[in-house]
Amino acid sequence: MMEKSFIDTNIFIYAFEKGESSKKKNAIELIKNEDIYFVSSIQVLSEFVNATIKKNLLSKDKAVETALIIEEEFEIIPLDRAVFLKGMEVFRDKNIYVSLWDSLIIASAILSECSVLYSEDMQHDFVFEDVKIKNPFL
Repeated sequence: MMEKSFIDTNIFIYAFEKGESSKKKNAIELIKNEDIYFVSSIQVLSEFVNATIKKNLLSKDKAVETALIIEEEFEIIPLDRAVFLKGMEVFRDKNIYVSLWDSLIIASAILSECSVLYSEDMQHDFVFEDVKIKNPFL
């Protein structure tokens, strides 16, 4: 059975980093892994467009075009009331310390029933409500 996994913004950003790096290589290998069913969110796509333009990794047109391709290829979770409410619950939880924005990412992973959340920005191997956070760059 395919592993259902959520992919955070930083993984996509590293895939489009200029030059060659181990993080870029790992990000591309992860995204191309056909044994994983990937899920992401409107929030992640929006952050991707903003960050790749701000960091001069992609032009505005290329960033938008890439986000639209990702939107077609991956299951994309909307940023809706359910995600907001679950995100607030995660944010207030005393067992995990993450930013508000990361709380919404975790909420999206939980609500989409992912077993793994790939992110560089959160504690590797931490498990929250059956979602295990994995840093693919370690």
